[in-house]
Amino acid sequence: MKHDAALPWAEVERSNDSSWSTPVLAVIDDGIGFLHQQLRDKDGRSRILGLWDQSDAPVVANWSPSDMGYGRELSQGAVNDWLDRLSAGQTEIGAYQSLGQAWSRWTHGAHVLSLLAGRVDPLSGVSDEAGELPIVVVQLPHRAFQNTHGNWLNVYVLDGLHYILRKAPPQAPVLVNISLGGHSGPHDGSGMLERAIDALIEREGGRLTVVVAAGNSRLVGAHAQFTLSASTTDEGEAAELWVDGDRNDETPNFIEVWAQFNSIHTDKLTFELRPDTRGPTSVAVPLTGSATRVSRAGGGGAPIAMLYVSSPDGSPNGHQPARSNLDAKEGTPSGHWVQALVGLSQGSNTKGPGLPANPFGRWCIRVINQSPADVPVRAWIARDDGVGTGNSVPRGHLAFTASQMAAGLIRPEGTLSGLAWSRNTVVVGGYDFDLETGTYQMYEDSGSAMLPADISSGVRAGPDMCGPAVLRRETVRLGVGRCGFFSPRPLEPDGDLFAEGTSLAAPVVGRRMALLMVRRGLRGKQQLLSELAKDYPGASIKPSEKSYWTSAYWLPMPATEAQP
Repeated sequence: MKHDAALPWAEVERSNDSSWSTPVLAVIDDGIGFLHQQLRDKDGRSRILGLWDQSDAPVVANWSPSDMGYGRELSQGAVNDWLDRLSAGQTEIGAYQSLGQAWSRWTHGAHVLSLLAGRVDPLSGVSDEAGELPIVVVQLPHRAFQNTHGNWLNVYVLDGLHYILRKAPPQAPVLVNISLGGHSGPHDGSGMLERAIDALIEREGGRLTVVVAAGNSRLVGAHAQFTLSASTTDEGEAAELWVDGDRNDETPNFIEVWAQFNSIHTDKLTFELRPDTRGPTSVAVPLTGSATRVSRAGGGGAPIAMLYVSSPDGSPNGHQPARSNLDAKEGTPSGHWVQALVGLSQGSNTKGPGLPANPFGRWCIRVINQSPADVPVRAWIARDDGVGTGNSVPRGHLAFTASQMAAGLIRPEGTLSGLAWSRNTVVVGGYDFDLETGTYQMYEDSGSAMLPADISSGVRAGPDMCGPAVLRRETVRLGVGRCGFFSPRPLEPDGDLFAEGTSLAAPVVGRRMALLMVRRGLRGKQQLLSELAKDYPGASIKPSEKSYWTSAYWLPMPATEAQP
């Protein structure tokens, strides 16, 4: 197999350990159509070993309290009881409603699971061994799934992985798809969830493979990166990050600014927050500060903004940075990152009298370096959609205001989701495939790699590989796979949801890995990536496309056996 660059995966011997049993497929996602005929075996019985709904919905019908300490669970027997009711004339949508699952259309989770484990692969229309494997499902609370900052995922995803491992037979290899993510966190693999997943994969010794979507944030304008030069004047070197708060946005929005600093110069790096044309006077916070609340002009009412700076002995996680320089000499970074969390509080204009008005408008975060050392800075907007608040601003609306910022500060590189910076997961980016011409191009929204100059040893540079995120025929964009939500329409689209993105590229790749687990007894990230690339020589892509990626491998469409 020929590649333009060396593959990053080690060559390892495949396992012939006969003690490993049939693999188990799993997803952690939102609403799952667990009665769908695509999730049954050849005898019409459920392949789902267990379904954990992590919400606080009541334990009714066939639900049982979860032994995980919260949420509710459906056992395989309980799912089969409902399949018997379907055979007796109960409608599938009626069954969901009786179980407190009022699905009315396709969901993200149903589409992901069908691509990973449907009896008929929706992308290819082919039946294969992956469509016969047992399944475990973890259903996130709707609020946690919708909030785009991703912070709520920390506890729910990690608990979900433990549940999946408990439900799977002890000797069974497990492949889990997580097509979730957010902007929040350090974006270098040192966040709490990323480290916990990496440690769990290592603990399982090859039993657990986790496939993660790279995210679709490359072009949303929510990532910035720059270096403040060493200061030669009292005024220092500064850069400005601008963001516009929308009048209709009723939820808090947070901007995380991470700066690498020298601990002996903590009083020489300052964060300043100020409004553009109105409101309170600006506030400057040096690293020696802790938290500052910027209140409404004239006093009283809720604060309209907060700037928090973590302690100067390193980040809250105590990690080493992506661009580590541990030289303790004067004027060099100490190897620590400091986090400044800027929250623009959003009050409602419609919640009634006595509440603060929504502080919409333009805000500036100014980062000032007065130290004799260069200071690398990274920043991203970790907004919160506030499910249930009636927020009318579209998801992903808040972005840095390019017209007010210096050229080059807003970056499309290094835009993986926070979770996708984990080291031991298989991170899948996306490509755009033209069915008529057979040509590939980058899926423009797909999270991409760091530039070579920003990459240091041991830190993830970008996706491990790419799969199909969107298909085209002439000028028409097509969904990646088609799986109608209610049986008996396994491949008929409902027509009310067009699905594309790295969320779908991930389970396409995961399914091909599952086939290698079944057919060859492979296990673990390194074996699966290496063998997949051997079986399917990488897609032929334009050299210009490669500049955005460190991975040389794009899974070719022949690997999917897709039908035009």
